[in-house]
Amino acid sequence: MRFSTLFNRLLKGSVAVEVYRRKENSEDGETQGEFYGVYSYGGRVPREIWSSYVARIWPLDSKTICVIIEDWKDERKN
Repeated sequence: MRFSTLFNRLLKGSVAVEVYRRKENSEDGETQGEFYGVYSYGGRVPREIWSSYVARIWPLDSKTICVIIEDWKDERKN
């Protein structure tokens, strides 16, 4: 799912999103996330986050969800 779809369709009101960028640990191959920022509905989201794919999503509490994003590459530009 694209981050833009998640943000526009699922997030309303006072729900915040903590965004982490996917980062694989080279030692054990485990997927980890590097903190990128917190965004709320109606706020400005950087283009690189907006066009990325959501790799993982989980709730943090009743007002916050966390996502790990992956870069999106337009194959037409390659």
